[in-house]
Amino acid sequence: ICEVLAARHPRRLLAVYRRILRAPSRFASVPFAELLPRLALPKSDVVSALVEGVQSENPNIRQGALYQLCDFDPDICVPLLVRVLDSLPESPRLVPGEQYGASYGELLSHDVVHLDRKPAWVALERAARRADPPDRLDLLTTGRFGSRSASRELHKLALLAGFLNDQSHVDVSALYAGRAPAPEGQWRICDHVAREMARILRVREEPDPEWSLAEWDAFISRVRDEFEKRDK
Repeated sequence: ICEVLAARHPRRLLAVYRRILRAPSRFASVPFAELLPRLALPKSDVVSALVEGVQSENPNIRQGALYQLCDFDPDICVPLLVRVLDSLPESPRLVPGEQYGASYGELLSHDVVHLDRKPAWVALERAARRADPPDRLDLLTTGRFGSRSASRELHKLALLAGFLNDQSHVDVSALYAGRAPAPEGQWRICDHVAREMARILRVREEPDPEWSLAEWDAFISRVRDEFEKRDK
C-alpha cells in the first residue's frame, strides 16, 4: 500500500507521514520515512517533513528521519544530528531502538560514520564522555557501520583513541553466552576500543575471549603503538 501511495499520490503519502508523526504509534513512521526521498515532490517539501520527524519526541521516529536525511540532504542533517547527540540523556540505552536490530546509541553512531562530518564526530565524542559505561560502549561501536574510506578511518581512530585509558567496566556476559571477553563478563571500555582500532589498523592479532586482563593490557599497548606510528 505504501509503495502504491508513493507512486500515485506522493503528496498524500507526505500528509500521512506527518499525521503519523503526531500519533502515539512507535514504529509506524519507519516505512513511510524510507519512501519519502523517492517521492516525485520538490526536495524542500520532503526535507521539511523529515526535519519534522527528527524533531519528534519519539526516538524511533527521530532515528528513521535522521537516517533518511543522511543521504538525502547531509548539510541539513549535520546540525540536526549534533543537536540530537547533545540532547542525549546519560542513559540513551533506555530509549527503544529494537526494531532496527541495534541500540539507539549504535544507530546514532551509524549516522555519524555515514555522514562523516567533523561536527558530528565531535558531538559523538561529547555524548560518549557524558554517557554511562554501557551506553558509552554503544556509542563507540563504530566498526559495524559505513564503507571504508581514509576519512572515516581517521575520524574513527581519533575518536576511539581518546578512550584507550577508559577503565570503566561493562557487563557483557549476556552477549557472549558465558564466554565473555574478560573475567566474570566485565569488559572494559578500553578493551572494546582497542579491538575496534585493531580492525582499522589491520593488527593481525585477534583478541581471545579467554584472555586475562594482563593479556588485554598488552594488546592495548600494541594497538596504541600501531596508532602512534600511523598518526606520525
